[in-house]
Amino acid sequence: MPRSATVCRYCGVSYLIYSEFHKLNTRIAQLEAVLQEARESALKEKTQREALELDMQEWEKALQSQAQQKETHMNEEFEEKNRQLKQAMTREFEDKLEKDRLIREGEARKVNEEALKQLRREMEKLQSHKIATQKSELEAKSAAREKVLGDALQEADKRLEDSREYGEQLEQR
Repeated sequence: MPRSATVCRYCGVSYLIYSEFHKLNTRIAQLEAVLQEARESALKEKTQREALELDMQEWEKALQSQAQQKETHMNEEFEEKNRQLKQAMTREFEDKLEKDRLIREGEARKVNEEALKQLRREMEKLQSHKIATQKSELEAKSAAREKVLGDALQEADKRLEDSREYGEQLEQR
């Protein structure tokens, strides 16, 4: 092949080199386009990632807020149920105490009534014993007085007899 067929008449560069150079330029342009697409895609991905991260942060904040609200609500419910349970237990305990108090009062009343009846029986026994003792003492005193009075009466009768005899003796003289 002659040299004129392989070399450019303007610049003198070989067509083979020119062709290679042109292929390289085309390839560079293609790669630059791919690189530009990759940069745009990366930028788009970065923007999407940042937007996604922002959305995720907002979602986490919302989720955290919901969790706090739910926790607050659950704490309030727990405190309310705890308060209601405490009130119910207090009422139940007070009712049980009142019931026990009433039972103890009833039992105490029964014991007191029994003790009072027992005391009355014992008092009646003591009174009847005391009355019997007083009666026997009175009878003994009465018998002693009757004896004393009987003796005094006999003495008085004897003196009267003696006084009559003396009076008769005085009259006879």
